[in-house]
Amino acid sequence: MIEDHLFIDLLKLKEASYKARNIDNLQEKINVLNMIKNMYSDIKEKQQCLSLQELAINGSDLINLGFKQDKNIGILLSKLLEIVIENPKLNNKKTLIQLVKAMDI
Repeated sequence: MIEDHLFIDLLKLKEASYKARNIDNLQEKINVLNMIKNMYSDIKEKQQCLSLQELAINGSDLINLGFKQDKNIGILLSKLLEIVIENPKLNNKKTLIQLVKAMDI
């Protein structure tokens, strides 16, 4: 998982790169970077899930539910992450277990 400060530093580096190249639509590019920074800060402030590590369920939980320890665990976790990114309120263990049980896998 990328550290918060590294992501923000990456955005600052991108902005410096834009400024150094003196591109035509500089202000537009900087506005987009600022929008990304604000969105990221908002997501982190609300403690929303951005990675598998922040998901309320993990591979061990799935194995305990009877899933085989294979690549399908990662695929399933990725699907759950997509669901949680779309609807952050679903990121709790009980709900995710219910979702997993309802999936035809």
